[in-house]
Amino acid sequence: MLHRTIPAVALAALLLAAPVALGQSAAPTTDAATAQPAAIDPVVAAILAKSGGDKVIETFYQAAGKPLWTTLEGPTPKGVALASELARAADYGLDAALYAAQVAAKFDTPEARAAHDLALTRAALLYADHARGGRIPDPSKIANSLDMNPTLADPAAVLSTLAGADDVAAALRGFHPRHDGFHALQKAFVIARDGNASAETLQRVKVNLERWRWMPADKGAFHVWNNVPEQITRVVKADQVVHTEKIVVGKPGHNTPVMSADMLYVIFHPSWGVPNGIKTNEIGPMLKRASARNDSFFGFGDTGGRASSALARHQLRAYHNGREVNPDSVDWRTVDVRAFSFTQPPSSKNVLGVVKFRFPNKFDVYMHDTQEKNLFSHPVRAYSHGCMR
Repeated sequence: MLHRTIPAVALAALLLAAPVALGQSAAPTTDAATAQPAAIDPVVAAILAKSGGDKVIETFYQAAGKPLWTTLEGPTPKGVALASELARAADYGLDAALYAAQVAAKFDTPEARAAHDLALTRAALLYADHARGGRIPDPSKIANSLDMNPTLADPAAVLSTLAGADDVAAALRGFHPRHDGFHALQKAFVIARDGNASAETLQRVKVNLERWRWMPADKGAFHVWNNVPEQITRVVKADQVVHTEKIVVGKPGHNTPVMSADMLYVIFHPSWGVPNGIKTNEIGPMLKRASARNDSFFGFGDTGGRASSALARHQLRAYHNGREVNPDSVDWRTVDVRAFSFTQPPSSKNVLGVVKFRFPNKFDVYMHDTQEKNLFSHPVRAYSHGCMR
C-alpha cells in the first residue's frame, strides 16, 4: 500500500479548520446547522415591506414565494384579466374607481413590480368584499326592519381562489350572489345603463342589487319566498315554484320586516297572543275608554263601557303572571298594559284562522291564515301589523 505523509504544519492547519472529537467523523458540509436559508424573492420582499402589516397578504405572499400578477416585462395574462374585470365593476352596481390599479410605467425594479402586484391584490380583496355585501355589513343600521347578515368573503380564501383559477375574471365574478334573481337584475341594469333610463331608476336598481347581496348565500333546496312589494308568496322546491299565493303584508307604520329565518313550527287551530305593539296602541287605549270609538284594524268600537265587555267582544282573555284576571278589576288607566297578556283561543273568529307558521325572529312576526278573505281581491294588500297572511 502507498502511504502519503502529511507535514506537521499542514496537519495542524487542518485540525484548526475542522476540529474533530476523538471517535467521531467530521460533520458533512450539508448539515442543517450550516445550510443557508433560501433567498426571498426581491419582489415579495418589497411587497411585505409595503403591506402595512396586513397579515393575510403577508402570509399569502410568503407561502407563494413569488408575485401573483407581474413579471419583469409587465402584468401577466392573469394580471391583465384581473385588472380588466375590476374595471367592469360598474356593470354590477359597484364603483369601479375604488378598484382601479394604475399600471406601473416600468417593471424593471422590485419596488415597481411590488407596488403593482400589491395594488391588484388589494383591489381584488376589496371587490370580493363588496360583491358579498361588505359595503353595508349591517343593514339594520339603515332601518330597524332590515335584519339581514351578508356572508362576507374570507380574504385568505379569496386570494387562494384567484391565484389558483385558470379564469381569474370568472373567479372574481363568482363572489357576487349566485341567485338567479340577482343575475337577471344585473343584466337588466347593464341594458338600462346603455339605454335612456333615468338616474333615479338606475339608483333604484343598484340599491336592489345591493339588497340581493344581503340574502343568504343558500336559500335552501326547499324554501318559502315572501315577496313583500309584490305581495306574493312562493314555495320553491329544487329551484321550481310549486305553489303561489297572494299575501297580505304590513301596512305603513307596521312594515313587514325583511329577514330570513328557519321555519320550525306549523300550528293548526292556533291561539293568538296579542303582541306588545297592539297592546300599547290598541288594546290599552280601548280598555281606558271602553265605550269610545276606536278606528283600528280590529274595528273596536262601542263595547258597553266595561273592560270585560270590550275584550269579550273579540274573545280575548286577560292574564297577569300566568293567571287569568277579571279585566273589570284592573284600573287600566294606571297600569302598564304590556305587563298583561291577552289571548284569543282557537275559534271561528280567531284572527290567525286555522294555521300559523312560526319561524322565530326578533320581530315576532309569522305567517298565518286570516278571517278577512275579502282583502285578497284588493290590488294593494298592505293591511297587517307586520305578519304575512
